[in-house]
Amino acid sequence: MNHLICGSGFLPSFSHSKLTVLTVVLLAAFGVGLPQIYADNFGISYDNTCKTMIKNNVTSDCPTYEDIITLYPDTSIKGVSGEFGYRDGIYQRLPTKFINSFEYYRHWDRPILFVDPPVETATRIKLIEIKANLDQYLLRGENPSFNGTEYSLTMGQGRFIDDSCRNAVIDSSQWITLLGDTLYHMDNNCSADSTTFTSKTTVQLSKIVHDITTSYKYKLEAWQKEMINRCGHKVCIYEKDQPTPP
Repeated sequence: MNHLICGSGFLPSFSHSKLTVLTVVLLAAFGVGLPQIYADNFGISYDNTCKTMIKNNVTSDCPTYEDIITLYPDTSIKGVSGEFGYRDGIYQRLPTKFINSFEYYRHWDRPILFVDPPVETATRIKLIEIKANLDQYLLRGENPSFNGTEYSLTMGQGRFIDDSCRNAVIDSSQWITLLGDTLYHMDNNCSADSTTFTSKTTVQLSKIVHDITTSYKYKLEAWQKEMINRCGHKVCIYEKDQPTPP
């Protein structure tokens, strides 16, 4: 029987019984007999737009999970987190038979890469989502896109990573080059020197000067002023039976 290391002991690979897995999950949940190990785990998924286009055979830049696994193999235990197969017309991770299956990995001393992670797992790991049409986007929060002081506009492009460095979104048209860079960047806590990708672009805006002398309002007021100066009083600019200006 094949074995794999978990914590300080050995656990059989998933040719062993469900009882063994449940025992490990239970022990992990209560921290019994297993030292706490800290290792960041990662996940890769795509958004609903990509899912819809793949399901309907629409040509796009979105990769299938088969494409992703070819370059970035899933290292999770399929018998715990769910096997891969075709469901609802697309290749994806099938439902796991276990409740709270992530507890199986809690005390592992090496990172796990989950492709199409279960929902319960996705919320507990560093997750990268491949998104259709993330070409450019407005920045919000403390540093919004428009800077009124410097009169500039900064736009995000290609990739977004939140402040906690736990959730990232990358553009589907660049997924091949950005996925590896983003995994490395997040594994290094999003330090500035761990990526070569520029995710922001700034444009210096130029002020537009409007010539008000060409506006209708300015010309009308100038004409009224000239007529008053000529006649000496405002009434003379109206016709005999016209109580208001033209």
